[in-house]
Amino acid sequence: MTQTQTQVNKHIRIGVPGAEGTHEYKNVELLPGTRAMDILKKLNLENMALLKADGTEFAPTESVYDNVSEGQKLYASPRDVTAG
Repeated sequence: MTQTQTQVNKHIRIGVPGAEGTHEYKNVELLPGTRAMDILKKLNLENMALLKADGTEFAPTESVYDNVSEGQKLYASPRDVTAG
């Protein structure tokens, strides 16, 4: 009998900037392979960047699932825009 590997979902919270410097937290369930752009699209935050715990940005195609722990908090932040 072969043992099958079960898929383990992770649950994290995303802090979204709100009024007067507060954050509104959104609960997100991650499947293996979930990328930063998938989360931002699901939350309708495609103009934002997803920040790692150390404050650096996740690349849009980077796997968030592989880089977070169960229950971890991440933050969405406006993308840096340079005027030309």
